[in-house]
Amino acid sequence: MTRSLFRFGLLDALLVGLAAVHAGCVGALWLLPTEAPFLLLGAVGFAVILWWSANTISHNHMHSPLFRLRWLNHLFSLFLTVTTLVPQTLWKRRHLWHHAGEPAGTSARLPLGLFGVVELGLIVALAAGCLWLSPVRFGLCFLPGFGLGMLLCQLQGHYEHAGQSVTVEPGVSYYGRLYNWLWFNDGYHAEHHRHPACHWSMLPARKLLRPAPTTSQWPPILRALESLQVRVRCNRWQARALVLLEKLALGPGPIQRWMLSTHERALAQMVQTPWLAAYLRQKPSVQIGVVGGGLFPRTALLLAKLLPAATLRIIDENPAHVQLGKDVLVQQGVSLQRLLFCCERFAAARHTDCDLLVFPLGYVGDRDQLYRVPAGEPPRLIHDWLFRPRGHDGVTISWLLCKRLNLAVATPSVAHSEPLRKAS
Repeated sequence: MTRSLFRFGLLDALLVGLAAVHAGCVGALWLLPTEAPFLLLGAVGFAVILWWSANTISHNHMHSPLFRLRWLNHLFSLFLTVTTLVPQTLWKRRHLWHHAGEPAGTSARLPLGLFGVVELGLIVALAAGCLWLSPVRFGLCFLPGFGLGMLLCQLQGHYEHAGQSVTVEPGVSYYGRLYNWLWFNDGYHAEHHRHPACHWSMLPARKLLRPAPTTSQWPPILRALESLQVRVRCNRWQARALVLLEKLALGPGPIQRWMLSTHERALAQMVQTPWLAAYLRQKPSVQIGVVGGGLFPRTALLLAKLLPAATLRIIDENPAHVQLGKDVLVQQGVSLQRLLFCCERFAAARHTDCDLLVFPLGYVGDRDQLYRVPAGEPPRLIHDWLFRPRGHDGVTISWLLCKRLNLAVATPSVAHSEPLRKAS
């Protein structure tokens, strides 16, 4: 029965279930006290769920109707009309016009049909009933919530195309895993516009490489922050905070021993992975560049132990950190003949002679760019947050530290495809 109910399988049952949750949230707004602060807070909640539902449940249903039976699709559209206060026929007409490039004069010629008129009548009846039953709830909760929800939808659409016509910018993609999990792969927007009938679960398989799409480092609703360089500032604040935490491991004690043991286990596991083990076997004398490895040279210390034939280049722009790292490594018995200290900022062009590069979690710069390794450049071990499993391979360092180690290597898609453009 279930198999015959949904066109694309049980995955879409999740959308239907979430639509029911949405309806429950809207119904719960009637339980709020009628004092203004509670109703205004409810308006914000209504706006958020309206915005989310419009860009997930409604959006997917209008492109790929969820049910096999036509009457069930109509019934579900009526249900979405009631819970979002947006007539789905009108919403679909406007959205398909957008996909067509918004040609002038064509939108008005698309008829609503009897079903669209019924939906509009439902909206009017619901609004009138709400106004009659509770004018204060209508004026302070539903009406402003609806307006704010439509504004969020407008901003979403604006930034999904960088504020341009779909004929100029057919879609800006964002590949963050959490957003695409919560928004049912809505981040694959360039892919969606090239394959609008593709089911949401299949969009990652359609990821564009050539020609490369425009991408953004932010989800659509947050892209206004790009012009404020918020990501750059957050990156610097993160690096400073991690430097302060790193100082906790400078002195001998349980913290230092625990940090060394967790990182040694991860590094040992990583150098034994098939790709990296085969790569290192081809290099009888490996030179490893450790970026930002001066303050407490944990990575250099452990790699000196795990790879006895390797030479280590410490690349750190802080002279005090470089001297401190040198002292620690020498005290731990690492020969100076195996060490090279570079008091400078990392630049890929200056360090291509290394056989392997290692980057810290507190790296100041474009972390996403680190994973795009051009052809001919050495592979990279990148310390990253646990929720960012990226690159060719990776291992967990510590759940408590929320940290992992990823391996990024040059791939044909990086080496030969056009560089990704950034959304302005």
